[in-house]
Amino acid sequence: MRKFKTLLAFILILPSLYCNAQLGWQAKANYIGAARTLVASFTIGNFGYIGCGYDGSFLNDFYKWDQSTNTWSAIANYPGQGLWSPTSFSINGKGYVGLGQTSSHTMAIDLWQYDPSTNIWSPMATFPFTGGYDASCFVINNKCYVICMSNGGPPYNPGVWVYDASANTWSQKSNFPGGNLEGLVAFAIGKTGYAGGGWDGSNSHNAMWRYDTLTDTWTSIAPLPARLSGIDGDPRAFVLGSRAYVCTGRDATGKAIPNGFSYDTVTKSWCKYSFLGNIARGYGAAFTINNKGYMSVGSDTNGQYFGPYVSSLYEYTPTSTFLVADTNSCGNDTVHFTGITTFDSTDMGVNWNWTFTGGNPSNSGAQYPSVVYTSSGNYQVKTIITSCAGSDTVIRTIHIGTNLLAVSLQGRTAICAGGTDTLNASGGGTYLWSNGNTTSSIIVSPLSTTTYSVQITKGGCSKDTSITVTVKSINLTVSPPQKLCAGGTDTLNASGGGTYLWSNGNTTSSMVVSPLTNTTYTVQVTNGGCSRDTSITLTVINGIKLTVTPPQKLCAGGSDTLTAAGGCSYLWSNGDTTNFIIISPGSNMVYSVTASCNGCKDTTAAIPVTVYTLALNACCDTSMMQGDSAFINANGSSNYSWSPDYGLSCYTCPNPVASPSVTTTYTVATTDSLGCMLKRFVKITIDTPCLADFQMPNVFTPNGDGINDVFQINCGNTTSFSIQIFDRWGQEVFTSSLPKFAWDGRTPAGIMVPDGVYYYILNASCLSHTYQKHGFVQVIGEIKGQQ
Repeated sequence: MRKFKTLLAFILILPSLYCNAQLGWQAKANYIGAARTLVASFTIGNFGYIGCGYDGSFLNDFYKWDQSTNTWSAIANYPGQGLWSPTSFSINGKGYVGLGQTSSHTMAIDLWQYDPSTNIWSPMATFPFTGGYDASCFVINNKCYVICMSNGGPPYNPGVWVYDASANTWSQKSNFPGGNLEGLVAFAIGKTGYAGGGWDGSNSHNAMWRYDTLTDTWTSIAPLPARLSGIDGDPRAFVLGSRAYVCTGRDATGKAIPNGFSYDTVTKSWCKYSFLGNIARGYGAAFTINNKGYMSVGSDTNGQYFGPYVSSLYEYTPTSTFLVADTNSCGNDTVHFTGITTFDSTDMGVNWNWTFTGGNPSNSGAQYPSVVYTSSGNYQVKTIITSCAGSDTVIRTIHIGTNLLAVSLQGRTAICAGGTDTLNASGGGTYLWSNGNTTSSIIVSPLSTTTYSVQITKGGCSKDTSITVTVKSINLTVSPPQKLCAGGTDTLNASGGGTYLWSNGNTTSSMVVSPLTNTTYTVQVTNGGCSRDTSITLTVINGIKLTVTPPQKLCAGGSDTLTAAGGCSYLWSNGDTTNFIIISPGSNMVYSVTASCNGCKDTTAAIPVTVYTLALNACCDTSMMQGDSAFINANGSSNYSWSPDYGLSCYTCPNPVASPSVTTTYTVATTDSLGCMLKRFVKITIDTPCLADFQMPNVFTPNGDGINDVFQINCGNTTSFSIQIFDRWGQEVFTSSLPKFAWDGRTPAGIMVPDGVYYYILNASCLSHTYQKHGFVQVIGEIKGQQ
């Protein structure tokens, strides 16, 4: 009878965790807008919304997806310009989109609310701080927490801001503790927010934090297990129950993440899960509808925001299944089982627990167990897989046929790493090994513990048997550094062996080295009869020769530049990090600078800068009349230079006589041997003469004919002035404090005075002079048309 071989293929997805490479993800209707990245997305009820973004140009169109009909339709465009990487969320049945970068490359600060019942966008409270893009957010209790953003940096903004949808107000909270980042992943589960990962302008990060809205505090949690220790590219996540699923973004290599990561708020741990090949993407969108996760649009596996772009939409549904192929056997057969799971057994750890009723062995913890069934029949197989996400159980029944075939397989079961072994099979007519060889014996040299199987056929029956060759490997490690600065020393540490032999003859596990040039060190480690060699090269970095260009002295009030050379980066004693600093100290000062390059540093000695200060006094500001003269003087120095030189008796002496014709400010300067200069100033003010001899008219005719109708005088440049006019009985008929007064012959009540002689008294002052005039003026004639 025919020999029987059974393959059990087990594929498991825990109900709240994994996107399986074959199961779990289902393609839905493609996004009907242009494929794009850096989009806005949110959910309201049974609908998912995606819009804005970038496809080579900035976009403002918007579309919604109906979960019940699996169809897309257009909604009202986002108002205004196209928007790159905005912030988006939904609260109480309304969608919100804001911030981002506009097509005019400005940082947006506006926020718009979308009402699905009216298909209308309405402006809400604008962001009261500097706008930006690539911000992340989560919603708790009708409030959206916006975390970190780019203002066009780096450096990026680590701020946290809260939008209260009930009050339509913004406020600021404690900064995100992870530093100046953009493009984080953020999500909320219950009343707790989570955020982390992100890009700092040079590197992606994987640190994660939990946020307490009551105390406004952040607490570090387990980091993202992202490939190469970082995730960016606007990563997005959807939430199912107590777990969040990060399913779009870029890893530290700049490619779209090939696996997703799920955080369990109960176990407080991360798990990795796989994608379909065409799901991986960066700068995409993710959202949750009715406890199902969705991922759409973004860039392809290259993970670049500038494309190529994708428009596919995938839905995630928890799934478990168990696949088995059954045939007849020749009896007493070895059946090989294969467990397959999306759990990443390398990174996260997976435990296999098999139970084989009627088989030998009856239990196994291997992923690929082999079981012998000595008789035909139906047998129950149960497997339980336990991982960082929990466990699941699947039970199936397999069938074993009849007939016997006596075979044997011999060989060593343990060899040293790098060794060889001969496996000999017997009992058959033909042989087919798992490596394709068809001879009865094969020579093997496995690099790690390996199970070899052979199918032996004779008389129409076939039987499989296998042997496991254990490779006794030495877990040899040598601790760096792999480079050091010239003249330095360091320690090389080897581990994993019983004895050690270094290329320089040293036999300890560690040794101190101080090579003058690049040097390769080799160590042979022996343990349990096996040996292993490894080598490490230390790169010697030439020392830094730091130089600083003076000046080391300058004039008081002046400035100059100190320039350093010889390093890759610099740190001055005043905190500056450029290769030069501009200095303007008020007194003698000492500066220093440290240069760094490739991990090596050099500091110069103190750099003293002497500030040279001159002494100079000048006296004195004064006022005088035109034609007068006054002494001005300077002291405190040995040389003087006055300017301007007009109106001075000399311009290089310390005390010239000044006789300016107009108000003049004289400057006196002194210069020392280093060229330092100091100036002082003296101002001579020329007083304007007064009109002391007032011309007083003695008659006027206020008759309205335009000739000599008013009584007035020419009295200019006065500092005070008053005039009073009395009739012959001593009654005051007119008074004024204006030098340019004009009396038209009327009393304060507006009544024309009678013709006659009137007495005036005038008082005035000009500078330090006072004047008084008194006399008579005669009024003749009445104003035309008046009685």
